[in-house]
Amino acid sequence: MADPSNTNISDTLTQNSVDTSKSAKVISKEDKKDDISVSFTQLFRYASPMDKLLIFIGSVGAVITGAAMPLMTILFANVIQAFLDFSIAESRGEDMDAAASILRMKVRSTVILIIILAAGVFILSCLQMGCWMVAGENQAKVTFGVNISDS
Repeated sequence: MADPSNTNISDTLTQNSVDTSKSAKVISKEDKKDDISVSFTQLFRYASPMDKLLIFIGSVGAVITGAAMPLMTILFANVIQAFLDFSIAESRGEDMDAAASILRMKVRSTVILIIILAAGVFILSCLQMGCWMVAGENQAKVTFGVNISDS
């Protein structure tokens, strides 16, 4: 038995190499004819009217969910502005109790809006994912005759 430390790497590669010239597939023009491009509307040709409604609802939910990030930025800017107003009132020597009360009121109302926005985003993101999943499964059933939820 040969010592593995004395084995030449090139000998090992030569023994394990495969003739790729016979196994490589050459793409011909006939193979390219099988690749048919479809239009955007043909992507959903197997969708029933209910699937199209689910796709529409899911898309609207996705757009609204995407619009939540700029709204969240605006709400955080309101919180930062409330702290700045408090700091300005403090530097001017105004009544600290009144300034603290205004700060608490502004932050509390903004945090409530942030929580409402977060709950709305959660609900809409679940709705949009559910709609797209159901529509995709229905089209897979029609196209391939496969029930995805059973597997």
